[in-house]
Amino acid sequence: MKRDCLAFVKKCNKCQHNVNLHKAPLEQLHLISLPWPFYMWGVDILGPFPLAVGQVKFLLVDVDYFTKWIKVKAITTISAERANSQAKSANKVILKGLRRRLEEAKGRWVEELSQVLWSYHTTPHSTTQETPFWLMFRTDAMVSIEIREPSPRAIFF
Repeated sequence: MKRDCLAFVKKCNKCQHNVNLHKAPLEQLHLISLPWPFYMWGVDILGPFPLAVGQVKFLLVDVDYFTKWIKVKAITTISAERANSQAKSANKVILKGLRRRLEEAKGRWVEELSQVLWSYHTTPHSTTQETPFWLMFRTDAMVSIEIREPSPRAIFF
């Protein structure tokens, strides 16, 4: 089954088109000392996207440096663009996720955003070895089927 999956991904045009390519030269890493969650946030503006419902075309992206938790808000206009590396890194993840989910329906990016964020929040991060969801709430995320058809984890939570 693993071989079949690998073969599929190698032949999938969409998978190959959205693969991570590291083009930036290696840089010295700098330790950022953070005492607790929400101590430091990165903020950036992403867009413009194709005009969506509500006349929105930009995203305001906030990233907590400690947990890597991403908050986004779809907005109609911007007045200034300031960014930092933590938010720019989150922006790459959001854009990659949206590209994978949208090919023809470019104006539906707002509707697809929650699924992209769910995927990011429930995937272990290489720097923390934990999911942003776990770092934020100190519990693993539950999928909706666990709530509708109670599992022991949902019952005893």
